[in-house]
Amino acid sequence: MNFIGVYLFHILSLFDTKPVWNPNQEMKNQEIIEKINPIRNQAGVIDTFDIQIEIPKEYRKETVEINSCIFDAINNYKTLDPGEAININLEIKNNSQYNYSYEKNSFRLLTKTIGSNTKNTILGFDQKNISDNFLLYRSMNSAIENLYEADEMSIEKMLSNQMLDEKLQQKGYHGVDQLSVYYLDFYNEKYHLKKKGLEEFPKKVIKEIFSGEFSSEKESNQILIALAYLYYYRNTVFLTFPNQKEKSIFFYITKKPEIGSVKKTFKIIKKKEKAKLSNIILSTSKTNSIPSLNYQFQLDFKLNLTKK
Repeated sequence: MNFIGVYLFHILSLFDTKPVWNPNQEMKNQEIIEKINPIRNQAGVIDTFDIQIEIPKEYRKETVEINSCIFDAINNYKTLDPGEAININLEIKNNSQYNYSYEKNSFRLLTKTIGSNTKNTILGFDQKNISDNFLLYRSMNSAIENLYEADEMSIEKMLSNQMLDEKLQQKGYHGVDQLSVYYLDFYNEKYHLKKKGLEEFPKKVIKEIFSGEFSSEKESNQILIALAYLYYYRNTVFLTFPNQKEKSIFFYITKKPEIGSVKKTFKIIKKKEKAKLSNIILSTSKTNSIPSLNYQFQLDFKLNLTKK
């Protein structure tokens, strides 16, 4: 493998609970440094990211709060295709004069909190505003085909807000703002279901809504954007830790599980030593992908170490 000699430096936030130094003493090198090294395989494709978290020699704080920027790094270097996987290796190097141990239940995988500059006011399953970067383009499906019946026109025109507004009004809906209501009625009837919300549909039905030929028309229906956001993290993006089964990002965010390999590997990192967890696999689904989405991850990865 060829190593890319470029490091991304990220100053991680620190959480100070019990100061053990003289407050008048000069603070030096108290920043935790994260180095991320993307690695290419023999074909020249980046398929691995090595992360090194360094606790500096002069570090004295009670807690090391690690907020990795690994997912930002992956986004900077590439957009994952459906069915693609990335290997992540995480090493924590303790250069300090103290031993640190993993804080129980501190591992968290979180969607990013979007700043006030976002134009979106749409809340996702995580009760956070969905990023403007989460772009969903409207796609053809059986419900839309049913609206047009024998009409002949381009996909772009059929999926435009103007035409859908007209067709939905003909069906008794208010217009394109009720496209999600129409989908609920149509797929309930098609599959003999009685669901009260689109998110209650089986995976195959939600996949059908989003997996057809897509257009350059950005989806404007807020309920459909929130549904795609849910489906994206629940059914298309996965993380696998050593000795554990593949789980969706949605699972990690909502269930907040304790990860055995994380707990074991970083149980205690003695001074002047290091610990490494290899083969964390980030992957995207090939069969449940949404063709009109870019596979970028708006995620934070956190864990804490406490002084022993």
